[in-house]
Amino acid sequence: MGAEKFTDLMSALGVSDDTTVVCYDDWVTAYATRLWWVLNYYGHTNAKVLNGGWHRWVIESRSITFHETEPEPARFIATPNEAVICRIDDLLRRYKDDDVQVINVLPEGMFLGTENPFENKRVGHIPGSVNVPYARFLTEDDLGMFKSAPELRKILQEAGLTPEKEAVVHCQGGIATTLGFFVLSLLGWDRVRAYDAAMAEWANRDDTPLTLEPV
Repeated sequence: MGAEKFTDLMSALGVSDDTTVVCYDDWVTAYATRLWWVLNYYGHTNAKVLNGGWHRWVIESRSITFHETEPEPARFIATPNEAVICRIDDLLRRYKDDDVQVINVLPEGMFLGTENPFENKRVGHIPGSVNVPYARFLTEDDLGMFKSAPELRKILQEAGLTPEKEAVVHCQGGIATTLGFFVLSLLGWDRVRAYDAAMAEWANRDDTPLTLEPV
């Protein structure tokens, strides 16, 4: 969606440049973080993700309504921020740089090329990339909330990742990518970008390197 269409959509939903937006889904899914990331990409940094999502909200007996909201139109201006996105040409140039760490948040089977549920033309992972499946960032109970900051830091440290280097996060189609991006941002990492086109692009071209070798 382009900036003009996003401007019209948010304005129609009653979101102004000053509105705090809380993003949620059934659980803490990547769709909530996807909306959060898109808002940030279009310059709206006053956005949050509801930890535990709708599921937690309901089981904690918080207020709900079945009435449809009819917001008053507002003035929203989308201003794309290219600093939070990584395009394929840039990644092709820099994926081997010592100062860049590519983080693949797909399940291990997709990372190793033993599974190809999206029927990509080729399988494997970007050489040098590190696999941290996005599910590891969430608790394993019925709520599936984000793990604590110390737990998240430990997961990343054990994977050999550091906030001192630039991080480029990706999945298959840019959805789970944003969950990983959100976690890094939550921990204060300030050099994070999303390879939004992800493996849907990379694994279906002939000029992009892939490997089956485990890291």
